[in-house]
Order: sequence, then C-alpha cells, then structure tokens
Amino acid sequence: MEYWRLVARLPGQESAATQQLQALDRQYPGNITLRMALARMLFSQDRDAQAYELLQQVAADPAGRSSAADLWLEQVKALPVSPQSVAALNRFLGVFESGEQALGAQQELARQRTLLADPAYRARMTGLAQVNKGGGRAAIPELKKALSSAPNDAEVLGALGLAYSRAGNRQQALSLFQQAQKADKDNYDSSKWQSLIKTTRYWLAIDAGDKALKANNLPLAQQQYQQARQIDNGDSDALIGLGDVAVARKDDAAAERYYQQALRLDPASGSAMRGLVNIYQRQSPQKALAYLNGLPRGQQNKLRSTLDGLQLDMLKQQADELAQRQQWPEAAEKYRQAHQKDPDDVWLTYHYAQTLRQAGQPQQADVLMRQLAAKKSGDPQQVYAYALYLAGSDRDNQALAQLNTLPKAQWNDGMREMAQRLQMQATLDHAERLRTAGDEPAAIAYLRQQPPATRIDLTLADWALERGEYDEALADYQRVRAREPNNPDARLGEIEAYVAQGQLSEARQRLQTAPAQPDESINGQRRVANAWTAVGEPQKATDIFKQLKVAAQQEPPGRAKPWCIVMLPGWNKSSCNRNRRSRIIARRWWPAALRQRYLRIMTVIPV
Repeated sequence: MEYWRLVARLPGQESAATQQLQALDRQYPGNITLRMALARMLFSQDRDAQAYELLQQVAADPAGRSSAADLWLEQVKALPVSPQSVAALNRFLGVFESGEQALGAQQELARQRTLLADPAYRARMTGLAQVNKGGGRAAIPELKKALSSAPNDAEVLGALGLAYSRAGNRQQALSLFQQAQKADKDNYDSSKWQSLIKTTRYWLAIDAGDKALKANNLPLAQQQYQQARQIDNGDSDALIGLGDVAVARKDDAAAERYYQQALRLDPASGSAMRGLVNIYQRQSPQKALAYLNGLPRGQQNKLRSTLDGLQLDMLKQQADELAQRQQWPEAAEKYRQAHQKDPDDVWLTYHYAQTLRQAGQPQQADVLMRQLAAKKSGDPQQVYAYALYLAGSDRDNQALAQLNTLPKAQWNDGMREMAQRLQMQATLDHAERLRTAGDEPAAIAYLRQQPPATRIDLTLADWALERGEYDEALADYQRVRAREPNNPDARLGEIEAYVAQGQLSEARQRLQTAPAQPDESINGQRRVANAWTAVGEPQKATDIFKQLKVAAQQEPPGRAKPWCIVMLPGWNKSSCNRNRRSRIIARRWWPAALRQRYLRIMTVIPV
C-alpha cells in the first residue's frame, strides 16, 4: 500500500496507483488504513462521490468511524459556502449523528445558514461564481453589493477588478487590483495581485497606444507602446504596436525590424506576420509570396487566407470608390473580381447587382440576386438584401413578398421599417389609382379607413389643397405639425396653403421663422423657393434655384432632377421623378398675379 501511495505522487501515475489500491481493497476488504488512503486519493482526483461512498463504509466500522468523520468533515468544510455545502453538511450529519465531529458539523451548518441568509453574502457568492465562470459586466452589481458590507474583502475586490477588466474598463480594474493588494494583509495572493496589476498596466498602455495611433498621434502612440514594452518585454503586442507606428510613418524598414522581433517572441503571431506580408506586398507581390512560401505549412495556409482577405478588401474598396465616382462599368468589373473570391457575401453581391443595374445590365443583376437567393434561402441578411434590391428597382410588391418569406420573428429593425414603408406605399398607390380613375371620394374614404399615419394625413392634405379646399388642407397640415413640429412636409404644406388662401403675410412670417433644414431634399428646397416667389421675395427664390441647379447637376445619372417638375399647369408627370410628395405650386389654385410673377422669375434662371 505504501508503495502505491508513493507511486501516486509521480506525474501521470495517480490513476494507475488508484486502480492498484482498489484491487488491494477487493483483495483485503475492510482494511481501514487502505480505505482511508484510497478515499484521499479519490478526493484528489475529484471523484468525490466514490470517496464519500468509501468513507461511509469505513464509518460503519467503529474502529474507523472517527477517521472517516474527520476526513469527511474536512472535505465538506473546504467547499465554498453555498446551498450545496449545506446539503453536504446535512448528509454528513445523517451519517454521524453524535460525537465531536457531529458537534462541529452542527456549528458549521449554523454558520453557513446564517451566511446564506445574509443578502450581502449571497451577492458575494453569486458575483464570485459569475467571475469564476468568465463573467464580466453582469457580475459587477452583485460584487458591489457584497463590498458595501465588507469593503476590505480582497477576494471580492480582485473579482470586481476582473469583471471590470472583462467589461473593458481596465483603469477601474487597475484601481481595484491595487486595493485588493492592500487589503490582502496576509499576502496570501500577493503574487496574483502583482501579476494582475502588471498585466493591466501593460494593456492600458497598449490601449492608449492604439487610440493614439488611430487618432494619428504618432509621437504619443510611440511613447505608449514603449512604456508597455518597459512593463513587459516578454509580450509581442508592444512590438507590433511600434511596428504599426513605423508603418504609419512610412518607415517600412523600422516596421519590419519590430515585426521580426515580435515573431521571435511569438512565432505564431498572426499580426506580426500580416504586418510583414503587407510590407512585402508594397515592395512586390513576388516578395510577399516568397515570404509566405518560406513559412511552415500551417502558417502558410493561415496567411494565404489573410492575403486573400486583404486582396478582397482592396477590391471592394476600389469598387466602392469607382461607384461613388459613378464609373459604373469599371466598378462592376472590380465587384465581379471580388465576387469571384467570395460569392457568398450577401452585401457584396447586393452592391455588385446594384452596380450592374447602373451599368445598364439589369437582367444580369437580377440573375445574380436570384442565384444568391437560391443558394442562401432563409438567410435573414439575404432576404433583406434581396428585398432592398427589389424595392430599389421599383418592384415594391415583390420586395414585400420577399420579406414575407422570412418569419417575422427573425426580422430586424431595418426589415420591420422597410415592410411598414412598403405597405404604406402600397396603400398610397392604391388610393392614387382610385383618384386617377376619377373616384377621389373613394380614394379619400379608403385612406381614412387605414390606421393613423403621418403620410396618409399629408396625402389627404395635399389633395384638399389641389381641390381648392384650402381651409381643410391648412387644418390637416397644422394637425400634423401639432404632433410633429419639425415635419418639413407639414411645414411647407402649411406655407403653401397660406399662399393659396392669399394670406401672404402669414406665409412670409412662417418662411422667415422656419428652422434651417441642412438635410432638406432638393424638392423641398424647390418648394421653399416657390413659396418665396409667391410672397414677393423673388431674389431669395432666385438664389435658391441657382443653388439647386448646381446640386441637380451633381445628382447621379438616372436620378430625377427637380427641374423636370415644371411648376406650370399641364406638367408631364411621366417625365418627372417618382417622388409621390412632389407637388406643383404654380397650379390653378395660385392667384393669376402670383403665377405671372413666378413665370417672370423663372425666365431669368437658366435651366
């Protein structure tokens, strides 16, 4: 038995020694010394259930009862105070009903029950358990509650520091680790606190360097990374940071040295290897490939993927820039190359299809989106992207149907907002068809049956204005403004209604006091200019129209120009944009004198 107890102390031999002792126990059953040794060994291997079962057998023998009770109670007292430890004590007392150990267990049970009844202790227990399981932010409230009754509890202070660190607040974590170190009077965890303080200071310096680098404050970034290096010269991140600063300074030679030093500390550092690949890529693709081929196979595969990702990102960026410059064929080619590398990227496919439409290839764009839908059927991002694509190409009904292929429980806020917008547009389109067919009363009745909505209220107000029912229109606009004081359409509609009534002073006063709308649409600005014309301020109108002409000329090809909405009776709606809120100011409800004044103003503005 003594031999196997010694063998159990050797690395990796504990399990074999346990099996041998169990064999001896079967050969010589009832040996108290053997069973006690075996029970201790089982406890050391976290095989508690087997150990307790063995102790219960030992306790059945009066000669071993006291030894069994001592070891059993020792193990139970080592457990953290919790409902589980209370249950373990009750189980102990069920086996050992009397004696010195039973008295000690009863006292311990009373102590633990008192602790568990204390809210602060329960908070401590919960918070520590959360941190031990890797928790962060969620553990903070409970740990703070525990500290309120025991502010010098080093274990809680340290756990709270870990929670703050995991939540991203390293500065607060550092303060708590320092407090824990001071509160640990016996220096029981002194090395632990020192390590946490050092590590936290290191990462604070790294974080500060990262922020400075992002802000292009290169001297400060250099200083912070060097400080981190002084705190811990065995970690590679500070060297990588110094390499990144050198890259920002366009000093690739220095950057290469830093990245190579980082790799000597951490040969598997992906950041350092990517830094070197980027440097070599800038020199020549061949040099980057030669570097990759000189790496071990595992790292080659890892960095080839990284290189593909960088190339893909570069293609996307180039395509985006070309699209912003409206160079559609060139943008489509870059998106095609990117799409070949990652055909399953939903938003890349979406942008590629949109660019193909702009480049005059709508059928190819449709095929692309249909293929994606077939490949990623049921994927929420694919459904959303396809719906956006359809809506953007004037297929609202199909867009709504596409959204409805996905259960509403999987919709995000963007999908819900889009569905509401499409449903509202379908409602307004139906009403407009009724009105265009000559049945305006039916259109009005249909809209009034719908749930309250600002767009419906504004549409009804527009119609009233066009019918010449200016009082009704004005009241409708003002009701919307009462709910939404900054609604630009309601504000402009109110002004236009005053103009139609001939209340030019009221219209002028509202124009003068209207808040600035920096993001107002071109059409909205046009309406403001028309209103200034109507109230006798032609120069202000002229200034706005001149600005609008410049803005309109900068609109992408295919987007409607506000100039096509000619403010005269007999305008050609089919040649204008599809903005259903566009209205004509110089219509039959304008007084004749105002129409003539507007026409005179427009003759001096080259369109």
